[in-house]
Amino acid sequence: IETMNGKDEHKLSLEKGDELKVDFKTEKGSIKMEIKSEDGTLVYSGNGKEATSFTISIKESGVYSITVEAKSGKGNIHITKK
Repeated sequence: IETMNGKDEHKLSLEKGDELKVDFKTEKGSIKMEIKSEDGTLVYSGNGKEATSFTISIKESGVYSITVEAKSGKGNIHITKK
């Protein structure tokens, strides 16, 4: 992300036992990312400043939403399904 202002959302179909490898780093401004399950349960919420590389284990099959919101945000977000 070179410069982002606003909000973007993507949907991802996942199965129980899947893992998401997340690399998330905020270099400038603010970037917030949330990952929620189909029923709205928050799986992850962060700003890319504390934990920058981690794995999320999926406990329930379904469609997950990944929402990124930024204000003058610059950084990197890479999510890989394992």
